[in-house]
Amino acid sequence: MQVTEKDTDLTYLREIEVHPVKDQQMNYLDTLTELKKVNGVHVVYENEDETRIIALIDNYDASVRIGSKNWCISSVIYGGSLGNANGINYWNMYLRNPDHRQYFVWDFKQSSEEWVLVGTTTNEIENNIYCAYNYPNRSFSMENYIQENNWDRSLFFDNDQK
Repeated sequence: MQVTEKDTDLTYLREIEVHPVKDQQMNYLDTLTELKKVNGVHVVYENEDETRIIALIDNYDASVRIGSKNWCISSVIYGGSLGNANGINYWNMYLRNPDHRQYFVWDFKQSSEEWVLVGTTTNEIENNIYCAYNYPNRSFSMENYIQENNWDRSLFFDNDQK
């Protein structure tokens, strides 16, 4: 993925953020409605009874719009770097492998706000989880999270748009 002028335009990137989604200030239905409006976001699983959503994120712009405000891949400026948006560099680092996919997960039944929104990078070919971070940006085992919260692991693979 090549960095474009638009990717380094701080004003543009800040304007596209969907702040209530990024800051977890929306409920299940409102979040789902907003996600479906964002180019590059493909809701691959939604369950109103369980109040759970899984979205495949195709590009940096989509990640900036809806990902945790604490994540490098969803940040306009991350780590204090000024002048240009550097989140695109982190996005490219995590997705440099063409077999990697980025998913964001909302689980509104979580009792702690830091676990309502999590992000994970998967490897399609190896059928494994590359890494995962919760809302405050602490890494964790997505495999354990899936098992402890009764998710279907297969939901995180084979979701490319045909």
